[in-house]
Order: sequence, then C-alpha cells, then structure tokens
Amino acid sequence: MDGVDRLVEWGQKPRAFRRRNGLKQEAAASLLGVSQAYVSRMENGEAGPSPTVRRRLQLLSALPEHRSIIEMVKSGIRHSPALTSLVRRDGSRIIVEEHSRAFYGAGHPFDLHKRGGPIQWDIVEREAVQGVLQLSEMGAFRGKIGYCEVVWSSTPHPERAQRHFRTILTPVKGEDGEWRMQVTLAEIDARAKEAARQAWGGLIRYFDYDEEPPYDWP
Repeated sequence: MDGVDRLVEWGQKPRAFRRRNGLKQEAAASLLGVSQAYVSRMENGEAGPSPTVRRRLQLLSALPEHRSIIEMVKSGIRHSPALTSLVRRDGSRIIVEEHSRAFYGAGHPFDLHKRGGPIQWDIVEREAVQGVLQLSEMGAFRGKIGYCEVVWSSTPHPERAQRHFRTILTPVKGEDGEWRMQVTLAEIDARAKEAARQAWGGLIRYFDYDEEPPYDWP
C-alpha cells in the first residue's frame, strides 16, 4: 500500500466518526480542534492526520456517546455470561468477530474458536453446515432475514460427548454497511432437538423483523 492509499484509508476514519454521530464537517472539525477545510482534505485523502489529531480522534471514538453500534454490540457480547458471539461473512468463511467470556469455560466445540478466526466446520454436523449455507444464500448476511432460530449438534467424537444446541441468529448492520449476525446459544438435549425438527419441518425457522417471538418451545 503506497502513501496515497494510506491517506485514503485513514480518511475513512474521520468520515465514519462524523457520520456515526450525525455531524457535519464543521462540527467534527470543532471537536478535533482543526478547520473544516482540514477535515475535508483528510476525508478526501489529500492530507494526513497530525499525531495530535490522530490521538484526539482515538479518544473521542472511545467515549460511549461516540462509539459505533458494532463496538457497543461487541462490548456487550464480550462481557456476557451467556454463550453468544458476533459473526460475519468473509468470502466462503464465517469469521467469529467477537465472542463472550462464556466461551472459555464452555468446552467442546467452543474451545476451538478464537476471536478473529473462522468457524471450525469440522466440529459441526453436516446438516448444520448445510443450514448455515442455506441461511447465507437466503441473504442472512445482507439483512434479508429478520432473525431465525436453529437447532444443531456438534460432531460425534470418541473422546467428547455430542452436544445439542438451540441458537438464535439476529442481523446487525454496522456503519460500514456490513451485516453481521449475533448468535446466542442455549444447550438442549437430543429429544428437544428432534422435537424442534419435527415441529419446524427442518432445523431452521424464520421470523420477520417485527414479528413477536413465540413463547412456546419448540
């Protein structure tokens, strides 16, 4: 990446900060202690930030009132005692962008996943993998699905007991325009999984954005 590309890439940060907070360039310039013209030049990739401006933007972005939606969601997930994560699609891979502290003590299959790494599909039964691919094709990572509920199982292993889960996937859109899915899990037994499969006619059931969630199970 050459110098021009670096300027253009960095210029996206003050623009994202400004749009995230509904600020015009003049207001952003006041917060940063620079002129509106300087903000414009940074956003257009025509000028680089001084160390002072870079630091000020970092400090402002860290304040609760200026943090992005995705950063707030990730913070809530990171500290959650429940099994929950935030995932995004990267080509053919699904990346675990954030996961809760509960992952550390949840055992197999969660102990194989790391923040920033891909989902390890070999520890998930094939039918569940096909379900995720189906969701992706239907636009789950493009905001085309309100939310959905999935039941799935880990892959049988001679040294690890097979486990079964009920999962809620909720779409979340960031200021960067990229869609993620927040994934919340609860462990169930094999009988409950089969009951859901029979009631839903498969492993997945879908809901519209404004649809009231059911109180029944399955």
